[in-house]
Amino acid sequence: MHCAQCGVRIKWEAAFISAHRMAEQCLGTGTIVQVDIPYCPQCEETPYVRGCFHVDEGQDVAAQLAA
Repeated sequence: MHCAQCGVRIKWEAAFISAHRMAEQCLGTGTIVQVDIPYCPQCEETPYVRGCFHVDEGQDVAAQLAA
């Protein structure tokens, strides 16, 4: 796979995403899922290796990420 803008080969960076409730403020019992993020090393910055989703009550984003 190559970048549509510059033609450079796309790289992949493994990232760990934590999905947790809004009230936990990036701490607590979040579910951590590893995802691979594609990026162009010439056109884009290297993706962060850690991140999080803040989930409202009643949402199950962690299950969607794991699917």
